[in-house]
Amino acid sequence: MAECHIEHSIANALQQIDRVEGVFALPCGDRLSIFTVISEDDEDTYDQIYDQERLIIRQFEGRQFDFNVIARRGRSVADVVASCTPIWQRPAVSFA
Repeated sequence: MAECHIEHSIANALQQIDRVEGVFALPCGDRLSIFTVISEDDEDTYDQIYDQERLIIRQFEGRQFDFNVIARRGRSVADVVASCTPIWQRPAVSFA
């Protein structure tokens, strides 16, 4: 399955969560690492993200994922995800 299709599906699933600021993907061999960025720790947001991650795992059965949720806590996005390019970002959020 094309990596672009998987990334698009992941971005669509996670952008539905209001507090998600951006989604980043980094291929690592046969595994796709996903970094979901939120501004602050929030248990409800974590639960919503985990629910979407479980759906993604079921949708792409057999594909290996490494999901990570990163709360920025006032840090810049560059500080938490280095130079990764987002596969989706909320328009009102600047990742510069």
